Amino acid sequence: MARRFPQDGYTDFVGRKDELTGIAATLAKSRLVTIVGPGGVGKTRVALVAAGQAADRYPDGPWIVELSGLRDPALLPNTVASVLGLPEQDARSALDALL
Repeated sequence: MARRFPQDGYTDFVGRKDELTGIAATLAKSRLVTIVGPGGVGKTRVALVAAGQAADRYPDGPWIVELSGLRDPALLPNTVASVLGLPEQDARSALDALL
């Protein structure tokens, strides 16, 4: 199965067991998790490790949608649809295609 996130470079990840446990518990209840916080605190790194740990529970594997470069909130559905590979030529809006 092709992975949708980098797998290398996270072998030295330590000290975030509580966060990873919380994310795993949230993933057990919901298939979408949003991690927020100030820049530079390790959100992306925690998300990648959590995604790697949960990968086997999802047939298509985890998908990471990077939103840090998104400046226009109206483009959120298009950004997510693009990462998921949904066709742009569909008669539905990106939001409808996602839902």
